[in-house]
Amino acid sequence: MLIGGVITLSVVVFFGFFIWGWKLFGYRLCTNPDELLVSQITVGDSFVSLKGEGEASSFYQGYIYEMDGNTLLIGVRTLKFLPVSRDNTFFIHLDTSAPVERICLVNEKKERVVYPL
Repeated sequence: MLIGGVITLSVVVFFGFFIWGWKLFGYRLCTNPDELLVSQITVGDSFVSLKGEGEASSFYQGYIYEMDGNTLLIGVRTLKFLPVSRDNTFFIHLDTSAPVERICLVNEKKERVVYPL
């Protein structure tokens, strides 16, 4: 009984970390920006919206972001080894406290400017 409980708890912790824990590492586990296609960007005075998709065999898991002056840095996370039937499109809507002049998709090693082009 104790071993079953330990195994169950281990599986729950592993999958919880796998689904949400990647955000603890900042941009290190985000998808390479070159693998993401942004098809629509809307920039308002107090919001930013992005729509796009990852590679065909991946699905969208989430994002993290931060403002650096008037530059919005967004790290998008997609996973590649889960079933292809999952949706690989992403839609991100962020309320901003300052006007955004530049938007970059980032991961640990790379930064790609998507706005303005």
